[in-house]
Amino acid sequence: MKSTLGRQGTLAIGVVFSAVACGPGAGSAAQSTEQAPVVWQMQSNFTTGTAYAAMWQSFADELSAKTGGRVKLQIHFNNSLNFPVTQITSLTAKGSLDVGEVDASGATGEFPLMKAPSIPGLIPDDNTLRAKISTAVDPLLNSVLSSTRNQIVLTSCLFDGRSIISSRPLTELNGLAGLKVRSSSGYEASLTASLGATPVTNVGASEYYTALQTGAINALWGIDGQFQQAKLYEVGKYVLDARTGGNYVVLTLNKDSYNRLTDATKKTVMAVAAHAGRHCYKVLSQVSASAVTGLKAAGTVVTPLSSSERDKIKELSKAYVADYASKNGAEGQKLLDLISATLKANNS
Repeated sequence: MKSTLGRQGTLAIGVVFSAVACGPGAGSAAQSTEQAPVVWQMQSNFTTGTAYAAMWQSFADELSAKTGGRVKLQIHFNNSLNFPVTQITSLTAKGSLDVGEVDASGATGEFPLMKAPSIPGLIPDDNTLRAKISTAVDPLLNSVLSSTRNQIVLTSCLFDGRSIISSRPLTELNGLAGLKVRSSSGYEASLTASLGATPVTNVGASEYYTALQTGAINALWGIDGQFQQAKLYEVGKYVLDARTGGNYVVLTLNKDSYNRLTDATKKTVMAVAAHAGRHCYKVLSQVSASAVTGLKAAGTVVTPLSSSERDKIKELSKAYVADYASKNGAEGQKLLDLISATLKANNS
């Protein structure tokens, strides 16, 4: 699985996660076995040299600094441990990884419950609201992971809503009819088909530029920062700024690794995550604004969706919400209720 972000980075600077203080809910070992330093292992889809890789490394550096070197996070970028990204939840559960990078686009088989925030059209493109959604749903995700998969939620973030860059003129949803559009599998592919386009799910991030250039695809879903940093604007001069859905990424921590820490170190680890969470959506907003400015400066035609087009996607999302609910039982409905209550409380 390739990240819906392409893991080719955006212009993000800093750590962008929503923290969940799950430590107490994870249980505690009878006696801590922490030794200094504790070195946690993590595999990342992010590509070395990109802003997202730098973001992860900033998190690791802060973790080491705040714990006085007692906890170190060794990140293996570019999937260099060769662990299947579709199995990160189970690999973290059994301790092959201490920290798991679990995202909605890759967790379909192992942890589909987490996919709800990523459903296109469900959550508006409002980072303040999205941060509240993370806060609302992560305790439930943590409870399920802790009780069934030997891990806790450390941090999470619903990344930028996704837009479409096209090599052909595209200024409205109707213009997608007949196009071959690179889409993530699942609900994004379903949305693409509903809009009259042909979803293509087997083109990897490293192939995006060439695929657009050669016509193997006519357009692709992604985020504004990705379009700019990967220079996709050179082969796609039109961006339909749909900003819908988004990849929900959850950073999980093996419970045994957590329980080996002293109580003081546990508190510090969660405090670092909380600090990162407060910075999350502010950074995303800054990154998006900068990217759109850069795309326009490069001569890209950037067109926001009209209100009627957003309503159309919202209407289509009802089928995806119903499908999600039917496949995820009581816990899925509970999570949807948490999202609905948060949206209602914020008049969305």
